[in-house]
Amino acid sequence: MSFNHILHYETGELKTEMNLVDGKPDGECKNYWKNGNPQYTSTYVDGVLHGDVTKYDEDGQQASVNTYEHGVETHCDGVPVFVPPEPEEED
Repeated sequence: MSFNHILHYETGELKTEMNLVDGKPDGECKNYWKNGNPQYTSTYVDGVLHGDVTKYDEDGQQASVNTYEHGVETHCDGVPVFVPPEPEEED
């Protein structure tokens, strides 16, 4: 089952918009500062971060971009992030 999930601050301003599929985030997620400017945007696939997470300051200016592949951060502002290799299985 899929539906659009919307959260508001206690004072009524929009806080979060996201699509949920079977209770897990799927697709674009948008979070907002109380002043209405974007706080961050992210993309999920089957409940796992996949793609860019773009963060903004309260004035709406882009602050950083982190890239994820299947939930693992691969880049921070375009710079590769060290990801330790998966341990090899022992026979």
